[in-house]
Amino acid sequence: MLTSVKIERFKNISEININLEGINLLIGGNNAGKSSIQQAIQFAVSVAQSTGQQNARWEGEKCPSSLSSETLLYSPLKDIEALAPKGKLLTDEDQAIKVTFTDETTSTISIRKGKNKNIATKIEGKLLGLQLQNIENPYSMFVPGLAGIPAYEEYKPPSVVRKAAAKGDSNSVFRNVLLLLSKDQESWASFKDKFKKIFIDYEIIVSFDPNVDENIDVRIKNQTVALPIDSCGTGILQAIQILSYYYLYKPKVLILDEPDSHLHPNNQRVLAVLLKNLNQETGCQILISTHSKHLLEELKADAKVLWVNKSSIVEGVEDIERNMLLDMGALDKGDLLRNGDIPCIFLTEDTNIQGIKILAESSGFLPDKFQIWSYNGCSNTHVALAMYNFIKEHAVATQVVVHRDRDFMTDAEVTEYKRELEKVGINVFVTQGNDTESHFINERHISFLYPRLTQQQVKDLINESLEECHKKILEKYINTIYERRLQKSYRDGIKPNAGKIADECNSNVNANPRDFMHGKIVEKNLRNKIQQKIGGQIIICRVTDEIRDPTLMKFANKIWPDSEIG
Repeated sequence: MLTSVKIERFKNISEININLEGINLLIGGNNAGKSSIQQAIQFAVSVAQSTGQQNARWEGEKCPSSLSSETLLYSPLKDIEALAPKGKLLTDEDQAIKVTFTDETTSTISIRKGKNKNIATKIEGKLLGLQLQNIENPYSMFVPGLAGIPAYEEYKPPSVVRKAAAKGDSNSVFRNVLLLLSKDQESWASFKDKFKKIFIDYEIIVSFDPNVDENIDVRIKNQTVALPIDSCGTGILQAIQILSYYYLYKPKVLILDEPDSHLHPNNQRVLAVLLKNLNQETGCQILISTHSKHLLEELKADAKVLWVNKSSIVEGVEDIERNMLLDMGALDKGDLLRNGDIPCIFLTEDTNIQGIKILAESSGFLPDKFQIWSYNGCSNTHVALAMYNFIKEHAVATQVVVHRDRDFMTDAEVTEYKRELEKVGINVFVTQGNDTESHFINERHISFLYPRLTQQQVKDLINESLEECHKKILEKYINTIYERRLQKSYRDGIKPNAGKIADECNSNVNANPRDFMHGKIVEKNLRNKIQQKIGGQIIICRVTDEIRDPTLMKFANKIWPDSEIG
């Protein structure tokens, strides 16, 4: 069994040591580093397998090789350079990406910049290294979460299926894997036996005649009804995929990336039982990344739970949800909720809560009748949901409002963010502009506060500030979008194009500077201009009717229905 893995200089991971057991759960927020750990392990195994395919020669305990990125069986990104720190793979061996595997012996895979656009690789530790190189009996298999499968699937040769499976292209060879498995009577019987322990009433039927058929037909039979496999729910499909991968290739390690995705909570618990049984009965080691509290609750008694934060393992964590809430500073506020006299908790990402407090009170939130809690991670819906659950456990009647700055999100991205939170009853407020401060950059509001200035004069001052702050705003916009797409690339493998992003941002800002304004940048510049015009101390973060927000007004009416909110 793999007892530990050490990862060095991979993506955002500087160095991390992970001690492993039979079942291992990687828990943490988005971008915490969970997927990077899994990807590093499978990438290193893929490098070893690729050297085996190239018949690289061992020189004692070392196996050096040179590979092109095209020959790699698996890489989380097409551009191998992007896997190195700061996106630059170096030639220095001391700066190479390294992954060290330890079971009864040890083997280290290193990857650095080679010649002629190739990568230079080296395996050190022959006994385990030979196992890592074996593609026929792969040391590990990477199985991503499955949302669905195509309606049709053509037959593919076993070598093509094996390579696709090694790459994690699970849905493209779903039926081919089952076809290959069905030809091995012993493995097929074990697979069906394990499947029926969970799904008692279902039978899997695979048929393909190479003389007649182009596509493989797989059906799920329930009593007398046999339906195409693609008509099944994701719970059954995910279970079939994991079991078929194991029983066909029998890897020592199964790497499951958020297998709970798209699954109903009941099916998440079913999946947890299946994984527990698979580990207990076969000895297969399992490494799972998950956000699912259902998976956690079902497996934590039988698994090693690893809390991942900022690409590091947080030691001494006994209760994951408790520690997540501690990270957000929530648990010490539980006693405040138990009295039941707080109608509303306003969760905000802003460290300085004054701006969101003024905006809320301008929109009808009653002073001293709601609390604002500042917490990190509002962009992570799982963190927001954990906070919501914590509040509801202590005060079921308390309404929860979650605030997130728009931060250059599109309307579609805002809708997607809100959907997960609103469906459980959270009131979600995303700023109309890119941050809270943008609500105060408002002609009517400022003219009301300082009547010596007409609305047109204020508008002219705002336009001057926008022009003077253009470079800073554009830089903030480009960096925000690039970072967002870079994080997304770690999941989908599509590296962001910095030049294209810069062109898009330039075009948007030039076409509509007001909509793409960043309030924090403009506000200070604007206050100085107003002060030059009329003198005295200028404060624009103040309550007025002119900055009332329709969404916040709706929430206030819901929370205090008997009050008169305009």
